[in-house]
Amino acid sequence: MKRILSMLAILVVVIWTASLANTAEATNYTLAQVQTHNTSTDCWTIVNNKVYNLTSYIALHPGGSSAIIALCGTNGTTGFTTQHSSSTNPNNTLASYYIGDLTVLDTSAPTIPTNLTTATISPTQINLAWTAATDNVTVTGYAIFRDGSELATTTNTTFHNTGLTASTTYSYLVKAFDAAGNRSASSTIASATTLATSTDSTTPSVPTNLSANVISATQINLNWSTSTDNIAVTGYAIFRNGTEIANVPNNNFSNVGLTASTSYSYVVQAYDAAGNRSANSNVVSATTLATSTDTVSPSAPKKLKAHLISYKHINLEWKKSKDNKKVAGYKIYRNGIEIATVKNNHYNDIGLTASTTYTYTVKAYDKAGNLSAASNTLTVTTRAKKIKEFKPVNQDKHENEDKINKKDDDKLSKIEQLKDKISAKIEKIKNKK
Repeated sequence: MKRILSMLAILVVVIWTASLANTAEATNYTLAQVQTHNTSTDCWTIVNNKVYNLTSYIALHPGGSSAIIALCGTNGTTGFTTQHSSSTNPNNTLASYYIGDLTVLDTSAPTIPTNLTTATISPTQINLAWTAATDNVTVTGYAIFRDGSELATTTNTTFHNTGLTASTTYSYLVKAFDAAGNRSASSTIASATTLATSTDSTTPSVPTNLSANVISATQINLNWSTSTDNIAVTGYAIFRNGTEIANVPNNNFSNVGLTASTSYSYVVQAYDAAGNRSANSNVVSATTLATSTDTVSPSAPKKLKAHLISYKHINLEWKKSKDNKKVAGYKIYRNGIEIATVKNNHYNDIGLTASTTYTYTVKAYDKAGNLSAASNTLTVTTRAKKIKEFKPVNQDKHENEDKINKKDDDKLSKIEQLKDKISAKIEKIKNKK
């Protein structure tokens, strides 16, 4: 009997030891292991070097199942932190699905972030932007350094440095890092000086008519009516889901890198050189398209040409693109920067500067967000502004000519807008047929 009890005791110890060994092994996973759990019925993901089994959460996610399915078998750090950052509830929910830690074997550093630029916004704010780095696994974030000291980290390729001192010069550099903690070498250094303290305390008017146009599963475009100020409006701050994400000088913004089938809300504020900010615009919400299996890009727009309407007004038109399903619209680029999206094959670029050279290209896109190659590059120089010598008695005539030119521009713009509306109605009628 004693012998039997001794054998049972040994067996218990062996089973218990084996159980401990399995538990220890089960709490450490490699990236390769996580990548095998990549379906809606077996879904694991990585966030900040921790592994989570989200299979049972897919049907419970308030934003829809597709957002979670997109993370299955991947390192979801960037997607999760971009969407939720330090929000308490999503992080607590995620923690409840924790199953172990990631065994990090990656020793390759990301590439260096390039094209670091600065933009002085006010006496207390400088904005940074740079081109994304790449990594053998994935880039999970960027470390921002100011005057040689690490200031902050972000998952975005932009950063707004606030709380600065007026009339002060600051220097910045950026390093990329991955989930394994590998860091790139430093970017180039970019410097900027904050504006001087101003006596201007008047805020710009509120931006109005904010609208959102869903372009694809990853892009929403915003447009709004310009604000006014006692001196000058210098830019607009874009807020998505309550967080400031960008600053732009014009009254439009393309928000890219979004998640499919996800709703986003936006507001815009105008600001001036003194840092005064308007109240919020109206709130708009839009939901990105679902992920599509369509991976075919439209053909490139052809025969891009321009018509010089006035010294500040250029009309563009081009031959329509073709797609395996349907072309949804066109992106207009001026001097390499996207300035607008349109449904039809023409665009009015107004508010230009006289005797100035501009380059234009156009790209087509479809509902899946596939983007075509660029059209031919068009270089156009606006007309010189006619200035005549007038005697004092003819001053009124000179002013009247300017007014007539403005009215002509306004009429042409309204005609083009009417053409767009008619074209859109024709397209709807064709689609119904």
